[in-house]
Amino acid sequence: MSLKKLVVTVFLCVVGMLKATAQAPVQLSASVQGPYSTLLSEYYNDQARLSVALLNTSATETFLQVYLKMSIEGQGIKLQSAAFANYPSIDLTSGYSVILRQKDLAPYFNPRNLQGSTASGLSRLPEGDYQFCFEVYERNTGRLLSDKQCAQAYLTFSDQPFLTSPEKEKVISRNDPLSILFQWTPRHLSNPNASRTSYEFTLVEVKEGDAVPEATFNKSAPLYTTSVLAPSLYYGPDQPQLEVGKRYAWRVRASLVTTSGEQEPFRNDGYSEVFWFKMQQACPALSRADIFADHATNTTTLSWASDNKHVGATRLDYRKKGTGKWTTVEAAISEAVLSDLLWNTEYEYQLGNRCALTDEFAYGRLESFKTINQDLAHDVPKKFPKVSNHTLIDVLNAGDVVYVQSYVMRIIQVTGVAGRYSGEAYVGLLVPNMSTPVMIKATFQDLQVNIEKQIFSGKIEAKENGK
Repeated sequence: MSLKKLVVTVFLCVVGMLKATAQAPVQLSASVQGPYSTLLSEYYNDQARLSVALLNTSATETFLQVYLKMSIEGQGIKLQSAAFANYPSIDLTSGYSVILRQKDLAPYFNPRNLQGSTASGLSRLPEGDYQFCFEVYERNTGRLLSDKQCAQAYLTFSDQPFLTSPEKEKVISRNDPLSILFQWTPRHLSNPNASRTSYEFTLVEVKEGDAVPEATFNKSAPLYTTSVLAPSLYYGPDQPQLEVGKRYAWRVRASLVTTSGEQEPFRNDGYSEVFWFKMQQACPALSRADIFADHATNTTTLSWASDNKHVGATRLDYRKKGTGKWTTVEAAISEAVLSDLLWNTEYEYQLGNRCALTDEFAYGRLESFKTINQDLAHDVPKKFPKVSNHTLIDVLNAGDVVYVQSYVMRIIQVTGVAGRYSGEAYVGLLVPNMSTPVMIKATFQDLQVNIEKQIFSGKIEAKENGK
């Protein structure tokens, strides 16, 4: 290589290095964390969804005063920092990083400081893919100090609630007093503001001839409306009474005010689907089932008493608590054996049958239970509480129900006298908020029971085989 070419090559390399150094003395990175709201305020409020990191890498400019320019692009929208806005100064010392969050970024998201291909004052964006891009400029000269760096996110509305009970098109037996539990599942719990949600519940009467209640719901005068914070509502004797033979439709609307004081956007404006049900002539619903577990086979048996007020097969609907999908079992006899349940898990169930009086099908109340532990030792009491009353019961018979701590025992067979009894029983743990205890078979020895049906001494052991 000639001396002339060598000089030119070295010159170009030096120029390139100087140019690179002059153009990008500041390294910049941007990141965004989900869930990705369409509200601009959610990217600088106390949830800290967006952050920008700056690092002065210059060896010659050891101290820089800078500011940012931001742009947001997506769905045909392009917003960018307004040239006339006065942004706060950021001090960068060489070798030290600065991370901007929340209030640091607030001026850049202020709608008054944004301009571009949309109406002024925009505070929320349409759903879709967006890029949040940033550049660093020197405060005094306006010199560009960084490459443009972007964080990408798909912005979405929050999902509206999903109704679960009573199910759509259910027939409900009209009990006295009236008692209906309405339930729905929130689908926006990943939102950091979810705890601020309220639900507007609305119930209307479906007029005769309205084949599709969804279509006429908004035209019907509300029979009852209220606002609740929990995803459920108990409808009882204090609410407007529902008449036998009529249909009723209901829905809920989720509403959430963010910490910035804005309404969180929901799909369908927060409105759930419309469900409806029919009130049936008083035909006592089937009572809750007795539930027995067999540890050896991990099966759970639900049994119930049949009566001459109901005809045909009984339908058992059950599901894992907190889920929306029901499993249905048709039972020609008065029991159903379930083999697909998980250990130590909460379930809900309903019993339904056809009323002999009206020939209409209806479900009873929503009931619940918790399956037994895989370690059988957890399903029987091991210690007995100290009780002040030691006056022994006169006699203990098969069929008697006695209690110890949070357990209930139903005696099957019993022998013994003078307050010390042995035999077999079904034992079930009374779980808070669960309506039906799951019973397992157990043996007992030297059991002492007082006149209040409390066990205060003895030994109880679970049997490996259940019912």
